[in-house]
Amino acid sequence: MAALVRHPEDGRALGVLSVAGPSARFGEARMHELAPLLLAAAQDLSHASQASELFR
Repeated sequence: MAALVRHPEDGRALGVLSVAGPSARFGEARMHELAPLLLAAAQDLSHASQASELFR
């Protein structure tokens, strides 16, 4: 499962944040549980990129 990290101003792709695990512990219910957290973390990284000269 993955979420795109985008530049907050122009939307260009900066990277990808992913979560993986064995299917015994990472089934559909767990993916639904983690999806909002993964998307929030990707958005946090997007906003944090503004502090770096590398992403301007």
